[in-house]
Amino acid sequence: MTKREVTKRYQNAQTQRTNIEQRWLLNEHSVYSTNNNTVANYANGLTGLFTNGMAGVDQSDADTNNVYVFKNVRFLHAQMSANPPSVVMRPTSSDQEDHRRADAADRVVRYAVRQYLMQERFDNLTLNTLVYGSGIIKTTWDPTKGDIVEFNQESGELTLEGDISIGVPFIWNIFLDPDARSWDEVKWVIEKVFLDYEEAIARWPDKKDELEAARVQRDGTYAKTNSRTSALNDTRFNSVELLEYWETGLPTNGYLGRYCVMTAGGAVIEPCRPNPFRFKKAGAVRVLMEKNLPDDVLEEQLAKLPEQAELPYHILTDIDVPNLVWGRSNVEYVAQLQENLLRIDTAVMDNIQAHGVARLVVPDTAEVAENLSNSPWDVTKIAGNQPPYFMEVPQLMPEMVSTRLNLIQGINDGFGVNDAMFGVQKRETSGTSMNYATNQIGRA
Repeated sequence: MTKREVTKRYQNAQTQRTNIEQRWLLNEHSVYSTNNNTVANYANGLTGLFTNGMAGVDQSDADTNNVYVFKNVRFLHAQMSANPPSVVMRPTSSDQEDHRRADAADRVVRYAVRQYLMQERFDNLTLNTLVYGSGIIKTTWDPTKGDIVEFNQESGELTLEGDISIGVPFIWNIFLDPDARSWDEVKWVIEKVFLDYEEAIARWPDKKDELEAARVQRDGTYAKTNSRTSALNDTRFNSVELLEYWETGLPTNGYLGRYCVMTAGGAVIEPCRPNPFRFKKAGAVRVLMEKNLPDDVLEEQLAKLPEQAELPYHILTDIDVPNLVWGRSNVEYVAQLQENLLRIDTAVMDNIQAHGVARLVVPDTAEVAENLSNSPWDVTKIAGNQPPYFMEVPQLMPEMVSTRLNLIQGINDGFGVNDAMFGVQKRETSGTSMNYATNQIGRA
C-alpha cells in the first residue's frame, strides 16, 4: 500500500460524500441555529434558507425561531439516553457454579460501563445518529493508557500497561470506502484525527518537519486546515491534522489488514503495517477446546491460531438508504417544514411590530412641527385636500393560523411523536389507549 493509493482513496471518499455533506449542513442548521440573523455566519455556502420575513424587502428587525425540530430531537435523544441497550448475564442452568459465573460476568459488565463512560459514549452516538443519520463508535487498544508499569531512568521513557479506548469520532472526520453498499462491504476507513503537537512530536520524533507542516495553528481569525469542516465550531489552536488508514482483513492482505498514518498533504508519518485490531476467531478456539487436549498442548495450539483483522468502527444509522452505507436523518424530511414555519412566525412578528407604529397621513398643506422627537407617530404628507387619517396595517390571512398548526403537526409526524409522549391527554382517553400511544416511542 503506497501513500499515493491512500491519498487517492481519501480523495474518492471525499468526492462520494459531497452531496451527503450538504444534507449534514442543513441538519446542523435546522437543529442548532438559534436565530435567523446568525444564518449567514452559521452556514456559509448555503443559500438563505431562513430569511427574515417573507420574500421581498424586509425593513423590520423582527426575528423569531420556534425550533420544533430541536424539541423533537432533544426529546428522542432523552428517550434513547434513558433507555440504552443493556447486557444481562444469565446462568444457563440451575447449577450454583453457573450462577456464580454469571454474577461475576455481570459485575465485569457493570464495571466496564462505569470505567469506560459507556453512558456518555452512547449519548454521543445517538445524538450524531439523530442529527446526521449516522453515528460511529470506535474501539481500540491504547498503549498510552493505564497505570505505569516501568520507568527507564536513563532514557526517561515510561511504559504503561495500556487499556481499552472507546470513543465517538465526529462524523465529519470519517471517510468510508465509496465502493461499499453496506457496512459489511466496507473494506477500509480513513479517519481524520487531531493530536496535540507536543504529543505527536513525542510519538514520532523523526517526523518533526512533516508534523510541523501539518500543524493547525490559529492565525488571525481562522484556523488553517486542509480538510472540510462542518458549520459547528471546531477551532484548533495547537494540533496536528493526521489521517489514520484502517483496512480490514482480506485475502489480498493475508487477513492481517493494514494500518498507516499520513498527513492530509500526503506525507507518511507511520508506514503501513498489519492492522493492530486483530483477533483469534471464536469458532477456531471453540474447536480446540472441544478436543479435550492437555493444557500444555492446548495452550500451544491456541498460540498458533492465526489472527484476523477487523475494523475498529461500528456504525449506527437512523434511516437506512438502499445502496448506501450512510444513513439519513428525520431532520432532512422536516427541515423544509421548519423553514416555512419560521417564515410564518416572522411575518406575524413583522405585523405585530408594524401595529406598534401609528402612521398619520395629512395633506401636504398641513403645518406639522419638524422637530418631533421620542414619538411613536410617523406623519406623512400627501398631495390633495382630504381629511387626515391613520394608515392601517394590512391584516394577516386567517389561513396562517391553520397552516402553522399543520406545519407543526407535520414536523411531529415526521419524527413519529404524538401528544401522549409529551404527557398531553384528553380527559376521556382510556388508560389502555394512553399506554399504547406512550409506548410507541420505543418503536419509533
